[in-house]
Amino acid sequence: MRGVTANLPNWSVTLCAQVETATSPLLILGDIVMIRTATLIATTIMLLAGPAFASSCPKHMADIDAALPSAQLSAADKSKVMELRKQGEDQHKAGDHASSVKSLGEAKQILGIK
Repeated sequence: MRGVTANLPNWSVTLCAQVETATSPLLILGDIVMIRTATLIATTIMLLAGPAFASSCPKHMADIDAALPSAQLSAADKSKVMELRKQGEDQHKAGDHASSVKSLGEAKQILGIK
């Protein structure tokens, strides 16, 4: 602790200047805390995004179910929509919500709904 003397009134300023050097263990510790905090925030956001996808799957399935009876589709298209809807439901139950949303989106596209 070079430069710090007890008889100077501004000893804390001198001490702080020494602490803020690039090799200071406190700064390195601060960087570690910042990285851990950023990682924790990013992980939390990703974990919260999963349920958002999961809760949208039943809405997509309900939209398809509501539009299917009155849809003017060929037999092949109607069969494809039913297959995609079933596939989306199975993916949803298995926890693969991103794939479920994709499959259900394809079915809705064939039906012409958003």
